[in-house]
Amino acid sequence: MISLPDILLVGAGGAVGSISRYCLDSIKLFHSANHNTIAINLTGCLLIGILWAIFNRFGNTDSHAYRLLVTGLLGGFTTFSTFALQPVNMMRQGNMFESVSYLLISIGGGLTLCWLGIILTQKIFGD
Repeated sequence: MISLPDILLVGAGGAVGSISRYCLDSIKLFHSANHNTIAINLTGCLLIGILWAIFNRFGNTDSHAYRLLVTGLLGGFTTFSTFALQPVNMMRQGNMFESVSYLLISIGGGLTLCWLGIILTQKIFGD
């Protein structure tokens, strides 16, 4: 059930995560913006794995703290971390087909729809 406190926690965490990502990206740790993005995404994946394991160990994946830190903070920091966690959990539960399907549809569909969005926008507004 969605509640106002949960919405506020996710929003607050998301704001902090987004600001953190912006600040880290602005530091220019690497010469390439792509390398900065990769470093941020991989850091987010490590952090979401650690936090999920801690919350799962203590049965708190449905807690306010989980929503603040995992859904909000890391969701704002990098959605890639959430993308990585979902198929890993599917594999851990023995749902290999579901996990592989999720990955193929997400990556293939995401790339295809991004490309389509660019093409449609260029057709509407010109190159």
